[in-house]
Amino acid sequence: PVYLLIVSMTTTMEEGRCNTQYFLGDFDGDTFTCTVPFGKMEKIDDGWDNYAGVGFNNLEDKLLLGWGVSWEYAREVPTNEFCGQMTLARRLSVKETAHGLRLASQPVGYDKFLGAEKSVKDGDAFSAETYQLKIKGNGPSKVTLSNREGQSLVFGVDADNNLFVDRTRAGANTFHASFGTELYSVK
Repeated sequence: PVYLLIVSMTTTMEEGRCNTQYFLGDFDGDTFTCTVPFGKMEKIDDGWDNYAGVGFNNLEDKLLLGWGVSWEYAREVPTNEFCGQMTLARRLSVKETAHGLRLASQPVGYDKFLGAEKSVKDGDAFSAETYQLKIKGNGPSKVTLSNREGQSLVFGVDADNNLFVDRTRAGANTFHASFGTELYSVK
């Protein structure tokens, strides 16, 4: 079997983020040896707020749950005694890709969200708190989720087929200078 080693790292503001790197290799019960060199750092994802993931043993699936906050602003998030949130649990696996073996993940229960499928059009309002969005597109596109207070979260795919997320107007962001900046959006 191939073993997975996950390492969460903090960085300086100049470097711009915390990273959660992974390695693939062998484990003899005491020592992990990387046997699948990548040539560059491989991360579990490109998100900004996924740090210190916890794995769960003795389950049928290999699951990981991360801490959804960055050390850059964790102490200043306006959530009283709470500090961040947990990410969605994800099922981990190792897959063969065009670049060799790589970590793959899929949100747990993504196919079991409550409610029936409903088609929506631009401008339709939502009235529940949990959603699963299935979006099909061809070429660059973006989705804007907004509310009556003028807040919005924008995400989509750019002309180079890269995912982007812009949270610069997605709610309270004045508690820390970098939280609402492009630095903490995925591009």
